[in-house]
Amino acid sequence: MPPRDLDVPPGGLVIDLRLVADRRADHQDESRLYSWIAQAREADEPCFVIDTDLQVRSVAAAALAILQPAQQPVGQRIVPALFDLVDADLLLGDRWQLPPIVAVRAGHHARALARCRRADGVLISVDVVGVPLRDRRRIVGAVGFISQIHPAPGS
Repeated sequence: MPPRDLDVPPGGLVIDLRLVADRRADHQDESRLYSWIAQAREADEPCFVIDTDLQVRSVAAAALAILQPAQQPVGQRIVPALFDLVDADLLLGDRWQLPPIVAVRAGHHARALARCRRADGVLISVDVVGVPLRDRRRIVGAVGFISQIHPAPGS
């Protein structure tokens, strides 16, 4: 039934522009996430993007060089595909609290140190930062940055 203030002939078509605006906003959400995915893929910095399902969507070569995962992590869950975590410090109950996961779930920046196992078995420590990716309406994913922590000389 058309709103009463519209003069619509019987059988006339009424389009609710709010529905069009909602669909346009959803498309913008996707295009914003895809923009970040493309940027991370080409970045010189060790970074990556995950979506709200915690799946890796894009990884910079520099991040792959540090983490050296056993398989291509894109399309896989961030833990264990990209981060094979070995310390329970980031485990709260049965949920990993890796900063990009926190960014998606809680909607705020997060930072932590993590110990990971590379595919060759070597343990490394990394500084991990997670930042939520959002549009005006909702969180669409997170971008993460990593930096390997090297032991001090002589230690």
